[in-house]
Formats: sequence, C-alpha cells, structure tokens
Amino acid sequence: MTDLIDDANATAELMTDVALRQHQDRASQHQVWKDGKAYCTECGFAIPPERLAALPGCGRCVGCQQAIEQESRLWR
Repeated sequence: MTDLIDDANATAELMTDVALRQHQDRASQHQVWKDGKAYCTECGFAIPPERLAALPGCGRCVGCQQAIEQESRLWR
C-alpha cells in the first residue's frame, strides 16, 4: 500500500514542478527587463526584488496587480 501512495506523491510532486515551470516560462515572457531590473508592464516602475523572489516571473507591481484584480471583481 505504501508503494502506491509513494508513487502517487511522486507523480503529484512532478506535476506540480512541471506546472510551476510552465507558469514561470509564460510569465517571464511578459516581463520587461532593463539594466538587470524587471519593470511593471502597466506603470513602468521597477518591480521590487522581494516581489520577484516571492512570485518569480511576475510582470506587474503589487499596486497594478491589485488594481487589475479589483477591476475584475467589479465586472463579475
């Protein structure tokens, strides 16, 4: 029984890694890099390194992302 559970856990971990890698690849295509810094695609300000560390591949600063999410909630 443990072999079946171990196999399922290994498969789930592999699928999670693949999905995360795909997300990062897609997101990095939307980033704007200049002088070694990532810039927000909406406002053009630099994205803080802490945000990039927490959410690799993000293309928007926190403020712009929050505004977009707020707007999408209003249209639901």
